[in-house]
Amino acid sequence: MKLKTVLLATDGSDFSSGAEREGLALAEKCACGLLLLQVVELNPEVMALAPGLDEKLSGQAKAHLEALSRQAQEAGLQCQSLIVHSESPWRAIVQEAQRLGAGLIVLGRRGRTGLVRLLMGATAARVIGHSKVDVLVVPRAAKVGFDPVLAATDGSPYGDAAVERALQLAQDFGGRAVALSVALSQEELAQAEEALKGARARGAEGITLVSRRPWEAIVQEAQRLGAGLIVLGSHGRTGLQRALMGSVAERVVGLAQGAVLVVKP
Repeated sequence: MKLKTVLLATDGSDFSSGAEREGLALAEKCACGLLLLQVVELNPEVMALAPGLDEKLSGQAKAHLEALSRQAQEAGLQCQSLIVHSESPWRAIVQEAQRLGAGLIVLGRRGRTGLVRLLMGATAARVIGHSKVDVLVVPRAAKVGFDPVLAATDGSPYGDAAVERALQLAQDFGGRAVALSVALSQEELAQAEEALKGARARGAEGITLVSRRPWEAIVQEAQRLGAGLIVLGSHGRTGLQRALMGSVAERVVGLAQGAVLVVKP
């Protein structure tokens, strides 16, 4: 995976511990630069009621990033730390990734204000929806691996991009790529098979399944295969242009035990 810079976004909580661990490891494997970003969320009403809270949170963020920087330096990484104050953490992450030219954003699945309706967390959901670069979401206990890498595709440009990235990762890190296409019914099975032709031609193993719940099939197949990474596009064939992220991607990121890479074509 040819990356010049990885942006690791952390909120300093346990939810970010997996992203921190795997983000540092990935930057080391790719021999690329590492940007450490922590957003201090500014809520004017809360700040007005708690004078000095901003300084306290900033101090905590500084100490946390300094500890991460030491780990990065011990691994021989070129590292830059940044604290940003913003009312909108997801917006700050996306903007800093674009401003600093990051090729990948790495973050945890839920943050301090994770919402029940969004298993992945509100910040992660919005970063994925608005980011122009790939986003790697890492649950606390997950370890990123590449043997195999499971790519979910429906034959759309987003699905094709996921397969392409999985093949690239498998090649770069000595693993193997498995492409999965889920048909909603037996009648759609031929269409699912068609979506795998290109992946199989390039050496990926191809699997088709029939399920009314594509996200469930993807998560279960990843567990069965022991996949160290799920790769998928942010939308599928039925993705609405107005929607920031497709429902399948949202549910896979929220339910998967392992890391999920959401690619942007």
